[in-house]
Amino acid sequence: MTFTQITGRLRDFIASISPTALSGPVGNAYEYCVGVVCDALADAASYAVQLRFPGLANAPDLAPIGADRGLAQGPTESYVSYQTRLLQWITLRRLDGFPRGILLELLAWFTPASLAAIATVDDSAVYYSFPEGQALLPLPTPTRTVGTHPWIWDSLGPPWLDLSLTWWRMWVVIYPDPSLGWQNKPTCGSGIVCGSGQACGFGGTSAQARDIQSRIARRKAGHAWIVYMIFAFDSTWFQPTSGTAKLPNGKYGRWGSTQTIGGSPVYYPARVHGATASYGGGSA
Repeated sequence: MTFTQITGRLRDFIASISPTALSGPVGNAYEYCVGVVCDALADAASYAVQLRFPGLANAPDLAPIGADRGLAQGPTESYVSYQTRLLQWITLRRLDGFPRGILLELLAWFTPASLAAIATVDDSAVYYSFPEGQALLPLPTPTRTVGTHPWIWDSLGPPWLDLSLTWWRMWVVIYPDPSLGWQNKPTCGSGIVCGSGQACGFGGTSAQARDIQSRIARRKAGHAWIVYMIFAFDSTWFQPTSGTAKLPNGKYGRWGSTQTIGGSPVYYPARVHGATASYGGGSA
């Protein structure tokens, strides 16, 4: 606009383009009022345009941009980190449906320093993982590893489950940093009250678990089934090189199993108490 080349404010130069009849004190006051209103409208239009761009928007204005671009800010993620991710939203959305997209979404949830490690693993024991201390920016590429032992989650589960047809299944393994205080609390039978917002075996709140669940669901492929998200509180469990004693034993699709030992039934839990907690992965 022409007036921006002079002072940038209509109120400052409106008199120079006005007729002589408005050159007196009363006319100048009237013109100034008109100029102030026009300047306010121009400012509002300028701000509205800037708010569309994460590089120009202020911290409180990033959430609507994120909603439009399908990227949510992590609970402890900084303004600068979120702003940078929003600037790279096309790159990030192209990763939807791939393990890297899921891992980056979760890395953003736990950033800056509350995640020890994170991985995805499928029925073929193919792992994609980020190590402890992995920074979110610049966007990292996960390490792909083929496990040295099979991932046998529920081969001893229901007889109708044909594992040869479940190639689309995947698990997310999260190793929370001890600083979160999530390890082995509260446990089932500890007096936890329904509706208290807590979850058995998980030190976080049920709201946090649901939030993580929903983010996994947004980033997974449409055909994929994220069977469980696993919170592993022992870093030696569920690793690509773990021995079979520290991997699913085939009964993880159930709470446990009963075996006859010496003529007496003995109950074996599918999960190690205090080592893991797992939740449905939000496959919808």
